[in-house]
Amino acid sequence: MATPPVAGLTPEGYAAPPQDEIRAWLSASWKETFGANSTTAASTLNGTLIDFATLIAVKFYEGGAGAANAAWFPAAGGVALEKLLALFAFPRIPASSSLVNLVVYGEPLTLVGAGSLVSATTTKTRFITSAGAVLDTAKAYVIRIKNTVQGATYRAELDGLVYDYEALLTDSVTDIAEGLRDLIVLGGELVTAVVPGLDPDGNALLVIEDAGLGEFELFVTEIDGSSLDVYDARRVDALAELSGPREAQAGTVIDIQTPINGWVGVTNTADADLGANAESDAAYRQRHRDQLNKGSASVQAIRSAVLALDGVTYCAVRENVTVDVDSEGLPKNAIRVTVRGGDDQEIAETIFKTKAGGIQTWGNEFELVLNGEGELAPVYFQRPVNKHIWVKMVLTKGEKFVDIGDAGAAIAIALALWGDLNIGIGDDVERYAFGTPINVIPGIKGAVITMNETPLASDPEPAYLDADIVCGSTDLALFDTSRITVEFAP
Repeated sequence: MATPPVAGLTPEGYAAPPQDEIRAWLSASWKETFGANSTTAASTLNGTLIDFATLIAVKFYEGGAGAANAAWFPAAGGVALEKLLALFAFPRIPASSSLVNLVVYGEPLTLVGAGSLVSATTTKTRFITSAGAVLDTAKAYVIRIKNTVQGATYRAELDGLVYDYEALLTDSVTDIAEGLRDLIVLGGELVTAVVPGLDPDGNALLVIEDAGLGEFELFVTEIDGSSLDVYDARRVDALAELSGPREAQAGTVIDIQTPINGWVGVTNTADADLGANAESDAAYRQRHRDQLNKGSASVQAIRSAVLALDGVTYCAVRENVTVDVDSEGLPKNAIRVTVRGGDDQEIAETIFKTKAGGIQTWGNEFELVLNGEGELAPVYFQRPVNKHIWVKMVLTKGEKFVDIGDAGAAIAIALALWGDLNIGIGDDVERYAFGTPINVIPGIKGAVITMNETPLASDPEPAYLDADIVCGSTDLALFDTSRITVEFAP
């Protein structure tokens, strides 16, 4: 009698036998019943009946294995795995949405309501504003440059100080916007000035905001045929409509999808912060194993608990179990939890609940948490120290270089995305590593790369240095296409 195949038990669960083994068993059983000379080839009537029976058997075995594996921790996946770990109050880290900070501009007292839709021209990613914004303060403005006239003067007046830019023969509207920006920055005004790009009609935009000193006045003047407008502006965050790592480069979120009377335009002065996909089954399962292996008050348990909080995109825990202050200034019997994203109070409370007794917390931020005696006690944690990276590339074209499209812009986008995905907290920024994004354009023969950093994204462009950027364990290098310049050697 032909021996039927059996589902195999492995460390990962039950595995159904492959289809070819099932058919071989049914074919052998057929010959035993109807004679050794019976034909069982797929092209015959007998073979067709055997194939049909094989499909039924495959479904039977796979269904049985699936039912068994749903309750088998090493093999369970999806909802079945979540139900198993719900018994331990151990949720999966959910997907998160990309976040973009918008500058909305238009007529005074215009309300751009929460839930308004905008989109990126390049990726078509749609974003939803998370709060309303009323254009009713004098802390931010957008100047729109609509034309370029040789010799015309484009004038911006800030708190009584006048800045005149005279257009040159070769100037574009972007050149004029950048010229005004440079005059304002070099003039010592206590404001920030950024040129994010063009609006949907090809007009250049210049965003001017207060630098923490409150309201200021801005007027623009058209002289000798120049044409420019000024609008009130506010900043507001927006989340991608779909979760996951949805891209939007600086200056590309410019399409209004929810028309509102008085709302003239929108732009983003920096790239969107990428969201993340939901934690995979493998990562989810391993995180739970790590907690079991380490114990409920372990470094890994603290990290896992903080990572599970809404909005947290990164968490690292450093502990000092020695009797001395360590090389990074962490005291003995202390932990430093470095976190990006999430709510401060939730982070502090989670650290307090998961850390061991007698262990002190350390960091550059703190929140007050009720301890076991009903008293408020500070719980410290670390926010990453941002380093806004500026990169300048001068590339040499090789013989195979094809000069189609804007190669420089493509490389800048690839570099910013590569940096966001590959350089994390504590990672140095090394120039040689930029070979990966450079290679998105074939035919590049060589590259001269210089870099520098600034504490704030709004800081003026620094002098570029021929050196790598060293990051401490709590430093985070931030990349953005607005701070990347790509040129080609003549």
